[in-house]
Amino acid sequence: MTGPIEEYRSNDKGLGYDDGEERFLRIGVGVVENPEEEDYRWRHSYKVVDPGEWTIRRGANWIEVIQEVAEPTLG
Repeated sequence: MTGPIEEYRSNDKGLGYDDGEERFLRIGVGVVENPEEEDYRWRHSYKVVDPGEWTIRRGANWIEVIQEVAEPTLG
């Protein structure tokens, strides 16, 4: 197994999902397409359009994982 185990959600949805934009952010996954649908499906595999750049630093008893995405509409 590699990578984050689960995405992080805001209001039980991806960040920006309810904004009506073409894309939203699934923290820990990346920028994904926002299809027309009735409600957010957290188990659904949305199409990833930008996985972001990952930086991982680790020490003897710690780890730091940083994900950076460049999506202007997401702030």
